[in-house]
Amino acid sequence: MHFDPRRICLAKGCLTTPERRQFVQRICDPYPDAKLVDRQDVPHNRIDRVATLAGRPVPFYLGKLQDGLALDPLTDYSTALVPFFARHPYARQVIFTKSTNVERLFEVEHAGHAILTWSLNPPEVVRDFENNVPPVEERLAAMRRCAAHGYPLRAVLMPIIPVEDRESVYEGFLRRLLAEVPL
Repeated sequence: MHFDPRRICLAKGCLTTPERRQFVQRICDPYPDAKLVDRQDVPHNRIDRVATLAGRPVPFYLGKLQDGLALDPLTDYSTALVPFFARHPYARQVIFTKSTNVERLFEVEHAGHAILTWSLNPPEVVRDFENNVPPVEERLAAMRRCAAHGYPLRAVLMPIIPVEDRESVYEGFLRRLLAEVPL
């Protein structure tokens, strides 16, 4: 993985309990060169205020600009986030990933409030254009394991890479995906 943060921002409340301090330490330890920025003026959690005011299910996205599960083996944050959303009547967590790091998800209650969304491409595209990610077969297997644990699943395909015979390549892959994974 080529993740090298230059700074880590500490938001309001992130150091108030031993559990939170331990969580912050697990995030910071692997990146000793990252500058710690104290932002105690920034609330760490606006989810409850926003979702409760809406009075209906509201999605909150993790991983739109990065992989939502890639650092979970280091930080263990899914074991804090997924149960938080499971308890909330309106907040829903949508996790975008290409990862196969799903084992921790099986240890926590999700109540169907964590929606796992994989970014996928046919194996021909993955082979030529996606470096440093698990093969599509492993991602499909991770999706099936999550479905077996009751997680709602989604898939995102963006057929923007012009591969030879792309229509039939993507059509074949979509047929396979729909046959193998309960989306």
